[in-house]
Amino acid sequence: MLTISLPSGEVQRRINGEQGSRNQQGNYVFVQDCGSLDSKVLFANQEAIVQNAITDCTDGPFTGPEFYYASLSPNSEYVSYVPDGLVVYPSTTIVKDIRGNTIASFEDYLDPAWTTDNRLLVTGGGNSAPYGLYLSDSSLQNLERIDNGQINGFAGFLTVSSQGTVAFIYNQEIWQINLDGSNFGVLYRDPAPLLYPVWSPDGKTIAFLAKNNYNALYSSVFFYEIASQVLYALPIQVGGEIFVQGPLSWLSY
Repeated sequence: MLTISLPSGEVQRRINGEQGSRNQQGNYVFVQDCGSLDSKVLFANQEAIVQNAITDCTDGPFTGPEFYYASLSPNSEYVSYVPDGLVVYPSTTIVKDIRGNTIASFEDYLDPAWTTDNRLLVTGGGNSAPYGLYLSDSSLQNLERIDNGQINGFAGFLTVSSQGTVAFIYNQEIWQINLDGSNFGVLYRDPAPLLYPVWSPDGKTIAFLAKNNYNALYSSVFFYEIASQVLYALPIQVGGEIFVQGPLSWLSY
């Protein structure tokens, strides 16, 4: 995991891991490779020092699955992640506390994201769970659909702003909806496939990846200012097009 200073272009390696995120308190969760197609989810503090393992390398029905979409709640008390669907099918969102105790498990719900009040947002996988967006209650035990049936295909890469607006990828475009189901529509579209949108802390800008049309391994990082509808790219001197595994996070809160 790298941090990039947009004004200076300085790149700093923070954590040896991937598929991670940083919350408002500055703490991290991320996935680290164990070898032999296994991985584990780790929790680290603001100094990027690992505090404890949320999972170990033998979680899962076989030797241990790869993990994806590791995400830390705003209060740093809960971690959500998704084991590899090739090992655990159908894919399941798992919620644990930071000591590794299981709090909830949602079969066929994917791409977990946290709201500012520590509720969980997930998307239906289209098998036992119909396509759509689902929000948990504060106990993290129950889900309620919020899109009023307006989503009829897979919607992924969820991110929730500080104002309660959800952005997500739907039909390879960035769409939005409020947590109360209002304001549903396209936020940004582009000819290139889009991935990993993430709101800035003030909810005024969204960062995302756009796939390179000539090399599928490489992506460009873009920023879209909502009010002005201005789009700009990550400066070329810090990569421009880089090999990215996993989501983006904003460092400054």
